[in-house]
Amino acid sequence: MDKHEIKKVVNRIKASSKYYGVKCYKEMPEGYKPIKRALTAPKGAIWAYNGETILSGKRKRCLVLEPWFRKEMDKCKSK
Repeated sequence: MDKHEIKKVVNRIKASSKYYGVKCYKEMPEGYKPIKRALTAPKGAIWAYNGETILSGKRKRCLVLEPWFRKEMDKCKSK
């Protein structure tokens, strides 16, 4: 991926984060787990939650950058 493509993906992730009202993290926050079979995450990110059930009312979600995308970002920065 070149710089332009990475910038587009980052902007899409930021827009999704704002739309859904969640934070976006570079790495998985402590105590969080990936949400399996979540289909709305933008390319380069995954959904994660804090381990609480939906019914508890304490569940928090976030977007986390996928490892392959973090590597692409790092490659681009090092150029």
